[in-house]
Amino acid sequence: SSNFQPLIVLVGLLGSKGRRLASLMEAAGDGLDAPLLGAGAAGKRKPLLPLYLMTMLSATAFCIARLPALSLRFQDLAKEEGFDTAATAIAFGQMTALRSILEFVCTPLIATWSDRIGRRPAIFFCLSAFCVECALLAGARSLLALAGIHVLGGLFSDGNGALEHSCIADATPPAQRAVAFGRLLTCVGGAMVMGPMIGGELASRWGHEASFLFAAALLVVALGYTALILPEYLPLERRAVAPQRAAAGNGDGAGQTRQLLHELQSLTRKSPQLAWYLAAMGFANVGMGAYGSVQPFWAREELGWAARDLGRYMSFTGFIVIIAQGGLLPLLRNMVKGQEGRLAQCCFLLNAVKVAALSFAPNTASVYAISVAGVASSCGGTVTRSLTSRCASEQQQGLLAGGISALLAAAQTLGALVGSQALAAALRRGLPSGAPLQLSAVCFALAALCVARAPAAARAAKYEEAAKPLEEGGGDVHEAAKIR
Repeated sequence: SSNFQPLIVLVGLLGSKGRRLASLMEAAGDGLDAPLLGAGAAGKRKPLLPLYLMTMLSATAFCIARLPALSLRFQDLAKEEGFDTAATAIAFGQMTALRSILEFVCTPLIATWSDRIGRRPAIFFCLSAFCVECALLAGARSLLALAGIHVLGGLFSDGNGALEHSCIADATPPAQRAVAFGRLLTCVGGAMVMGPMIGGELASRWGHEASFLFAAALLVVALGYTALILPEYLPLERRAVAPQRAAAGNGDGAGQTRQLLHELQSLTRKSPQLAWYLAAMGFANVGMGAYGSVQPFWAREELGWAARDLGRYMSFTGFIVIIAQGGLLPLLRNMVKGQEGRLAQCCFLLNAVKVAALSFAPNTASVYAISVAGVASSCGGTVTRSLTSRCASEQQQGLLAGGISALLAAAQTLGALVGSQALAAALRRGLPSGAPLQLSAVCFALAALCVARAPAAARAAKYEEAAKPLEEGGGDVHEAAKIR
């Protein structure tokens, strides 16, 4: 809370309302205390600062190579090979979808593998694969080569940060995970501030190859940091052994995937609210996939943005994420203690309104203004992910993180396909290229609706559990009546 102390004193001078806000800020600061620099409860939990620094390095490399270098390089190669804008949008959506399909298949396997061997070796493996992918992308000279390298990279990806989220679940108690996840996303936001700006400048001065090579060099630094400094967050005594898979020992990837899906299904049966949280995250990522497949083309077609303009806006978006996750989320979380579901609903609805407004934005200034007004919209996914982590035991966090990442990859696959097809249809019919953004807004609204349904599912399950002994001739009648 010392980080907030000067501001707390200043706000406290504003009277009773100021003192109320000051108390909320002080509580938010207390929620940020552990575990960051020191060990957690009883000295058993590792500090998260090394994880955040590693995430900053790897996410910056990711943003340099992808935002906006990959999409712009794809558009340039497609133009050289005679594709029009609509055909390029469809092809880009298909490439993104194929990558997401491979991530959908492989991410749960990598995350569950980390439950057995530890987090650090799995992180090192994924960083190595991404480093090789960036180096190969720098040498791609045809659309087929670029797409093939990018798609095959999905075989070795822990899409959507499954391993980092597992590390946080290993190192923090359930009540502190929302803030810890928010910090992780703050690091991603910091990477989004630096990465696109660096990538845009490199692409403008020396071409898109320079962006990929710089990202590969940064990943080499991240690999050294992971090998020498990053601690292992999953101790030996908490590592999982899956009896069926260990006994089989045959490396049957399809059988392992079926087993993972069966275990996830068991989790949703034990915690029915988990199914609604997963549905919310799925709809939100369909919206994000559609937005991601449309936004670079929309910015070029409607606003005339070049690589430097796209890089600057994406950097600005990263700055907004830092404000939301690092400062706003702890305050909001303390204002709605015990009502995190309501907070997630409001953030998803705000995101729906923001994206819908962007589709009508007439110029660059209005795009920036709408982004500022929707600053809290990025908190919905963080809060929902924290809620899902409470639905699994410590030994199942890797399984849950891998399952969530696979779900998000599948959702982004669908979003990329739907968004690119909608963009192509809009362009061919003479509609504004921002019209497909409204599909994203609908998806975020559906995510809010799913979060709203989760508490009712939990209450229904609790009543059924209490009422079952009564049906069998036993149980506490008063407890069942209270739950009813």
